[in-house]
Amino acid sequence: MRDLPKSTSSLGTIKPFSNIELVVLDLDGTLVSGSSDLPGELITYLKNVNRMNKVTITVATGRTFFGAKAILDQLGFLDLVHIVDKTPFAVVLYNGALVLNPKECAVIWHQMIGHQATKSIFNLAKKNFCDAFFYCVDSTNMTAVETVYFSGVSTQPDFEFNGMPVQVFCDAPDFSATTVLLKASDESDLDELLCELGSIKEISVTSSGIGFIEIIPEGISKAVGMGHWFKAPNMHWSSNEVLAIGDNDNDVELLEWAGIGVSVQNASAKALEASDYRTNFGAKKAVIEVLKVLQQAQRYKKIQGIDYG
Repeated sequence: MRDLPKSTSSLGTIKPFSNIELVVLDLDGTLVSGSSDLPGELITYLKNVNRMNKVTITVATGRTFFGAKAILDQLGFLDLVHIVDKTPFAVVLYNGALVLNPKECAVIWHQMIGHQATKSIFNLAKKNFCDAFFYCVDSTNMTAVETVYFSGVSTQPDFEFNGMPVQVFCDAPDFSATTVLLKASDESDLDELLCELGSIKEISVTSSGIGFIEIIPEGISKAVGMGHWFKAPNMHWSSNEVLAIGDNDNDVELLEWAGIGVSVQNASAKALEASDYRTNFGAKKAVIEVLKVLQQAQRYKKIQGIDYG
């Protein structure tokens, strides 16, 4: 893993960036930090790279569509139906479990936790007095309809973290969840809860370290979601033409899959290890730093007719 070159670096140093056709951005900790409002300078850079350099920008996030929608709107993604050659434009949500065209809310690919596994998670949460949020995506008609259900010992919230209205249920769920978030009643019980979850098939489990446990379908990652988008009709890109920027453990597979993986300055140890480059800045500024290098590499290629192949 190397430090990201500067936009003024030699042609040889920035050469790998000249063949990039797609930039994939993580949201929290990479594109945004805290507030979902993007600085005007960052929006301008992203749109210029897309318009002037013909490089497509998209996002891969752990957020729901509802939770990502405000940012997608600021970026103009809610107006995109296709990229080149009628290939559908897509964003990756739920850490890879849902690939969606945001304008039409059209599902390109979707993976759920099995029904039995969802019930097992519910029963385990109930036994251990955990609060649980079950995120469901109904893609029956190939459009995504999101619902979140709550079960737990705490008072039911009206809305969850993304601002989605929360439904309540008391009996065992009759659906298959896309993602489940658990909050242990006592942080000291976290290790035991993780151990019990390990006995449930068809799921992958991670912990935020502050009492929250995230459960997604087994084998799912942002890279898996991107791979399914790349199977779309007329898709002509390869992963070698992708630049991914991330900051956390849930970005590791994506950073390894992309032709160029870049971690922001304060990224997790695993994300840094999976990356080719590290930026000199944290969230927001890091993205601008990478885009400057990308623009310069493609500018040299275009103006001087350099064959980087």
